[in-house]
Amino acid sequence: MATIVRDMSLKTVLPPAVKRKVQREIERVLQPTYFRSIPLSDIADKIAPLNVHLIDDDGTEWSGFLTGADGRADFELAYNGLHVKNALFHMTWHKMDMSGNYEVIGYIS
Repeated sequence: MATIVRDMSLKTVLPPAVKRKVQREIERVLQPTYFRSIPLSDIADKIAPLNVHLIDDDGTEWSGFLTGADGRADFELAYNGLHVKNALFHMTWHKMDMSGNYEVIGYIS
């Protein structure tokens, strides 16, 4: 995995204007609401041009699996290579019984 943040002790804030842009990009991905799979990589790809990345505890690009019919995940963020201290990406999902599609909701706090 690529290292996004070299020193997790160095922190920054996500400026309000960037936070709004990130939220708009998340909303564009999640506009349909229902998906065959959870579109986390699509969200990560949309916010990367804003220099915002989903990261693991060690500062590397987030990688992993989202499993289960219902779930919630909180993701730490990096902005311009620094760990963000004032925002997280929150996501919830629910797999619909009849269609098998996932209802996905995500936002920046």
